[in-house]
Amino acid sequence: MKNKYRKLAVIMLTAVCFAGCQQEDIVYPAPDAKVAETYLTLNELTQSPVVVQGAEGTYILKVISDEKWTLSSSQAWCSVSETEGFKYSQVPISYSENPWNEPRTAELTFLINESQEMKVVTVEQEASETSLAADSKELQYNIGGGEKDITLQTNAVEWSVEVIDETTHTPITWCSVTPATGKGTTALKVTAESNTTEVIRKASLVFTAAGKNLSIPVVQADKLEAPVITLDDYNDFLLSWSEITGVDGYKLKVIADQNETIIDIPSGTISYNLDVIDWKGYVGMISVQLFSYANIGGGTVAQMGSEIIEAHNLFDETSGDGEEGSEYIITKPRHLRNVSKYLDKNYKQTVDIDLANIDMAPISTELVNNIYNGSFTGVYEATKGDIIDVATGRSSEQYKIKNWILNKASNTNCGLFASIGSEGIVRNVCIENPVIKAKAKVGAIAGYCSGQIISCHTTGSDGTISTATTTDAEVHLGGIVGYLTEKGEVSYCSNTAAIEGTAGCVGGIVGIIMRDANNAPAVTYCTNKANVICNSKSPVGGVVGSIAGAAGSDLIKVIGCANTGEISGTQANNQVGGIVGRATIDTEISQSYNTGSITAMGSASGIIARMGGTSAIVRDCYNTGAIKSAGTATNGNSNAAGIVATCTVAAGGSMAIENCHNTGGMTTSNGASFGNGLFHRTDGKLSQITMKNCFSLNEDGKSQGSGSDSFISGGSSSYKNLSASEMKSTSSFTGWDFSTIWEMGSEYPTLRGLLK
Repeated sequence: MKNKYRKLAVIMLTAVCFAGCQQEDIVYPAPDAKVAETYLTLNELTQSPVVVQGAEGTYILKVISDEKWTLSSSQAWCSVSETEGFKYSQVPISYSENPWNEPRTAELTFLINESQEMKVVTVEQEASETSLAADSKELQYNIGGGEKDITLQTNAVEWSVEVIDETTHTPITWCSVTPATGKGTTALKVTAESNTTEVIRKASLVFTAAGKNLSIPVVQADKLEAPVITLDDYNDFLLSWSEITGVDGYKLKVIADQNETIIDIPSGTISYNLDVIDWKGYVGMISVQLFSYANIGGGTVAQMGSEIIEAHNLFDETSGDGEEGSEYIITKPRHLRNVSKYLDKNYKQTVDIDLANIDMAPISTELVNNIYNGSFTGVYEATKGDIIDVATGRSSEQYKIKNWILNKASNTNCGLFASIGSEGIVRNVCIENPVIKAKAKVGAIAGYCSGQIISCHTTGSDGTISTATTTDAEVHLGGIVGYLTEKGEVSYCSNTAAIEGTAGCVGGIVGIIMRDANNAPAVTYCTNKANVICNSKSPVGGVVGSIAGAAGSDLIKVIGCANTGEISGTQANNQVGGIVGRATIDTEISQSYNTGSITAMGSASGIIARMGGTSAIVRDCYNTGAIKSAGTATNGNSNAAGIVATCTVAAGGSMAIENCHNTGGMTTSNGASFGNGLFHRTDGKLSQITMKNCFSLNEDGKSQGSGSDSFISGGSSSYKNLSASEMKSTSSFTGWDFSTIWEMGSEYPTLRGLLK
């Protein structure tokens, strides 16, 4: 009977095709689809299931019906795109891959519209091939046992696992798995007990599903693994090791000064910073050893120790005791940072130190109210080359501190040392390209200094030292030190870092010298090679910004100093000098020179812009730099001169300018007072200046003008304007010492022994 119907279906389909009346009801199969062999009636379709493969695919069902129908599927994995039909129809059935290793079925329900009769067709999808895999190839345990995670990856609807001995293939009890049965991919926990057998234990996890097996080896050690430790003491004093599973913890044994300390460290830890240990005043060699331990039952504890590492707890291993001749040795950033712990000891840096990506704060004891406290009273030196001066200990070359960036915009006393006390000495230190920004009392070597800074330098062309935006008058900024006071002395130092101040006193070497009644700080044989700028009305100097403080019996001395950088101030009434910006107390400036351009909105001078006190001396100095006062006449301070722009020495006091020359040109703004060659004016308090053996180049804007003769004792007889040829002859310079102080340079006289 079925064959009869099939023949009839073919005849009817042919007739319909030729008539062209039912083609719109036919869905032509996709090329990769499985297509039913013939058309079947709805009744025929219900008699046997449609069987499809386990992989994803499409089946084209051929349906013949004399009545209209609608179609739906009972399962999402089995879907139909043709949901209604009539007469001859081809119905695509799409099915997704079977994720399980057993068959599954779906029901296609045909609903005949008029009779509301239902016809159900079964679609049966074959099972996928059983798969078993795991995310671990082997499980390893230490003697203490423990718990490990493993994930079974399977499509089995039913699987089981057991742990069997590797040799006997019988179940064991020292290792267990949870869960032991399940469906599909599952996360499991595998637990091993402590091993007290003193032999290696081996077993296997055996997974079974649908006749397939998967075996995962399990191995437990017969002894505890010893930690392998490393000690990184470059920046931090950091002890580290690889995590050891199955341990209950670690014990760190530290021996220092023959005293043993045991530190408990919890499991899961992989490092310990030895810097947190209280060394109780001990400085020297220590030994460390790390033990792993595990409780293995019955009160028994297994432990294994690492190798023993010896190291110096604070400084280099070659260090002495920090006393003279037995210095603490500095070879790493950590050592440099540890100087803060002992500010009264002696130190020797023996290598270049790179501070790239390292937070190196000023050497100090503490930070309180944004001020770094604690004065260094020991000796720190970084001598590399030969000692060229036994008296001072300065060397021909210095070890460097490189790539130091200090950004402390809110902090005071900022430099390598926050403060150097009266007994402190910092010698032969070189900082390459420092980048420093702080609030107040700022310098590359020290923020504050009442001790000695000898033969210290900034080098490189990319360094900058600056202050944060502020109006605080106590902001003092220098290339070497910000604030110099008491017995403070800066000698044989140089700076190449650009200096930019926002307030306070600014200098290429020292921001301000502030004397007390009993001491006279000094700056000797120092050179600034960088540009210096101050964006306020504060004094600016190529070497020293300002000299101030209490009166005393001794002069403040600036001797043998030089400036080659451009020095400028940007606000009205400021004082800008090639050597010193302003001095309000008794000062001597001698054997110093300037070759850099000087620009001010007030007083501008090659040596000192404004000089006061009761006794002032400028001796054996010269200027070749261009001098410009860009201020207006109304500010009362627009003066330009090669040596001294303005004298404010008190009435009854004395000021002497001796053995000086100027060849630098001077300009002032329109309406400003006239610029002069050597000296310009007084403020009216002092009527007479002693000038002796002073000379100016007789060219426009360079020679001494007669307008200042009324301020000079002896008038025009006290100085001489020379021609260029006369300036090149030693015979023109009456009273000058060309044996020990002066020499004839390529054009004009220069100072012996100083940077030209």
